[in-house]
Amino acid sequence: MFNIWKPIVLAIALLFALPAFAINSFVVDNMLQSTVEVRDNYGHGSGVVISDWQVLTAAHVVQKVGDKVEVKFYDGTIRKGVVEKTFYPIDVALIVLSVPEKIVPVSLDCRE
Repeated sequence: MFNIWKPIVLAIALLFALPAFAINSFVVDNMLQSTVEVRDNYGHGSGVVISDWQVLTAAHVVQKVGDKVEVKFYDGTIRKGVVEKTFYPIDVALIVLSVPEKIVPVSLDCRE
């Protein structure tokens, strides 16, 4: 017989554990600085910096491989990029910046 209490206890434990992780200011600051806006001729969306010259975004934000995009960083800097790869089954795309940007890639490390 299915024990109804196991998923309830797990959900309650997660509710108490996740806020401690979510409000860690170091993690939030790092993620905020690594978040970018991606714009093309069709619209815009968000992305995340994964290296000095690569941005990961959703495939539905960009149209196709080879399209030129603008990437706006947290500090307002705008750089040109090109859609390098798309994989629509999981809605992911990779943008390569034309000029590397000295910015910290995203990290979920909670240590300061």
